Amino acid sequence: MTATPEEFCLIPENDEVFQRYHDEEWGVPVVCDRAIFEKVCLEGFQSGLSWQTILHRRDALRQAFDDFSPALLARYSDSDVQRLMGNSRIITRE
Repeated sequence: MTATPEEFCLIPENDEVFQRYHDEEWGVPVVCDRAIFEKVCLEGFQSGLSWQTILHRRDALRQAFDDFSPALLARYSDSDVQRLMGNSRIITRE
């Protein structure tokens, strides 16, 4: 007997963001360079946190990091880093 997705995947109840990620993105190959870069960055932010936490801050992270454009991020200055460190909508060190 094969497990159904509902039996196999532990998805937090009543979490539309997590459910949408599971149904539309998880396990789907990514070929766009910007999207791959975003996933790598999100994995870095996730270190020590739950993926659910990251998904709920994803829109704020996209906004704060210029939609994870490598070309734009490469030009960030020290003042950009300071601005990000003060952004309470994203994950920052305390």
